[in-house]
Amino acid sequence: MFDKLVKINCHSKNILLRKIAGNLPGKFYCCQINCIEIDKTVLFAHHARGCIIIAAKICENRVVWKLQFPNNFR
Repeated sequence: MFDKLVKINCHSKNILLRKIAGNLPGKFYCCQINCIEIDKTVLFAHHARGCIIIAAKICENRVVWKLQFPNNFR
């Protein structure tokens, strides 16, 4: 479901669908994605729970990874 929401949010021509799909990742996954241009081939290697992804452009064939550090990491 996350991948479908991202595809609608980033690539749908329907403005209403984009707006709805833009809010749902935050509601379901605590994730926010703000990209001016994201290629359709971009993949997420996780469900993006708790992530904020902000980019002007993410080029083709890229994978977005979520990095988690232990609480005591300095």
